[in-house]
Amino acid sequence: MGIYTLGKYVLFDERECGFEDLAETVDRATFAEIAEDIATEQWLHCEDFPIIDVRRIVSERFGQVFLRGEETHTDLCMADWQSSLHAIAQTFGGLETRQMGLFLANQDVATLTGIVTAQLHDCIDTGHLFRARRLITTLEHLETCGLPGFEPGFPSIGGDDEACDARSVNHGAGRRWIVEYTVAFA
Repeated sequence: MGIYTLGKYVLFDERECGFEDLAETVDRATFAEIAEDIATEQWLHCEDFPIIDVRRIVSERFGQVFLRGEETHTDLCMADWQSSLHAIAQTFGGLETRQMGLFLANQDVATLTGIVTAQLHDCIDTGHLFRARRLITTLEHLETCGLPGFEPGFPSIGGDDEACDARSVNHGAGRRWIVEYTVAFA
C-alpha cells in the first residue's frame, strides 16, 4: 500500500487578524520563517491528522517562492507570484494562458468575468459541459475571492487537490500569500 498525496493551496493575507508579525516583516528570511509557522498552525485543529507538509510559500509582496522542496506532481507554486497564480487559475479555474495573461496585467475582475462568461457560452454551445461547470465555479468565486481558481474557505483534509481562499475578506492586492501544502495518507 502506497502513499496517496493531495495538493492544497491556501490563500492568506498579511492584513488578516493574527498575522500582524508577518505584516511587519521586511526581511525575506524572517517572512519565510514566520509564514511557515503560521501555515503549520492552520492544520493543528485536525483530529484525523494525516501527514501535512508545508511545501512552498509564495508572497505577493516579495514576489518569490520560499521553501522550495523536491518536485512533486502537486507543484503549482512556481518561481514567483505571477506564475503561481497562473498555474492555480489554469488548474482549478479552467482559464487559458491568454485569459490569465490579460488578468495578471491589471487584475481587473470585471473584465475577466466578461471573458469567462463568453467562454462559458461557447462551451455550452459546443457541448463541453465539464469545462462549462469549471467555468461556472470560477465565476461563482471570482467576485468573492478576487482571484481565479480559488474557492472561499479552508480546504478539506481529504477530497481532491484544491485551492481555497482562507481570508475573512478580500483585502485586494499587495500583501497576499499562498501556501502550498502536501497532504499525504498512508
